[in-house]
Amino acid sequence: MAFASRMGAFATLLATIGLSPGLHAAEVWTEVPQGTSGTSLSGTLGSISVNMSSTGSTVASTPSVNPGYNLYDIWDNDAEQMAGGATLYPNGARLWPVSAKGNVQYVVVARPGASAVSVQFGKPVYNPKVLVYSLDNSHVDFSQTRTSSGNPAVISAATNSSAQFVPATQRLDRLPFSPSFGYEGCSKSSEADPAQPSGRGCGVMQFRGYYTELKLSFASDDMRNDGVGFQVGYDPDAPAPVQSVPTLAEGGLAMLGLLMASLAIRRRGARERR
Repeated sequence: MAFASRMGAFATLLATIGLSPGLHAAEVWTEVPQGTSGTSLSGTLGSISVNMSSTGSTVASTPSVNPGYNLYDIWDNDAEQMAGGATLYPNGARLWPVSAKGNVQYVVVARPGASAVSVQFGKPVYNPKVLVYSLDNSHVDFSQTRTSSGNPAVISAATNSSAQFVPATQRLDRLPFSPSFGYEGCSKSSEADPAQPSGRGCGVMQFRGYYTELKLSFASDDMRNDGVGFQVGYDPDAPAPVQSVPTLAEGGLAMLGLLMASLAIRRRGARERR
């Protein structure tokens, strides 16, 4: 079979097993058994193992719909909630990736003293995302996170109008509002009651590069505790950087070595036939 024909058959095989761009899979999200809590939780992120450990606060795994607090899916952009006879859309900021809908949330308590949470992956994850929900009187600091190669994390963020991310400090803060925190949720404003401020501080943190660990530090900005929800995910089919290939000089040396070895074998065979 000619070289071009073999390469064409190989490309067809790749497309067949799902490596074609047209067969792109959705993002995956961290899964830990619901209802578990503690200072260390183990789960999976697609096919990758995950361990979440915390100091200063336990991490609780709850359904995305938490009847005690939220009567809706907090990762659903089209969530509806009734309040005072009015229909609210508490996630109207349209922040969340569609693939996050229906997933669990992990809750940690932001205290006056920082609660550090470490999310460790079984192998490097490319371009992970962290969803942060319901900053009332607190912030999340990502500045201790490093890439797999030890460099400072590169983060971009999308937030609702109640939150602000500062790249220089790598902190996601809840902007202060008065006199109240308004309705639970992430909408940019409350159409039902314009006098109310927008919902809690929420954000989608997009990390760039490879990471084996994400470090999140939750802290209250006053003396009150604050329960904050989060989720961690990534796109397993995102095109990662192309690994380095041999230079022309290196490739030429390799070919020369193969040629010399082949000539040596031929000469040895010729001597043996004499």
